Amino acid sequence: MEPNYEKVEGQRVGSWNYIDSQGFGYLKEKERDGHLYLRCKFSKRADLESACEGRAIISLESDQLHVTKQHTCTAEDVDVEVLKVVSGMKKAAASSQTVFSIVHREALEKAAPRVRDKIPMRKILSSLKAARRRT
Repeated sequence: MEPNYEKVEGQRVGSWNYIDSQGFGYLKEKERDGHLYLRCKFSKRADLESACEGRAIISLESDQLHVTKQHTCTAEDVDVEVLKVVSGMKKAAASSQTVFSIVHREALEKAAPRVRDKIPMRKILSSLKAARRRT
């Protein structure tokens, strides 16, 4: 059976974002007894009134994501697209010796217009350097 979620590289080394079919993003909270326990990526906002309570579990055996607690936030498609574009930039930076500004420009040329403003070079440069160092 195909997974019903997408796994996208996170901002930190070795971290992952899990995106369900409705566009909600999750972060790993813990792993125990063959399950990954996930929380909404908006669960730890500084503004406690808007902190999301969404939770999910991935069974490592069936590789399926099941929502255990509904979200109090809304799915933000732009954030999911940003994660995907940034992940692509990191892979491109790690797999070649192309100048970072060119990797950035080429990735943004392929991205949707609403995503381009969300990924300035100054914000992503350290992540691209780290991705290249890891290889």
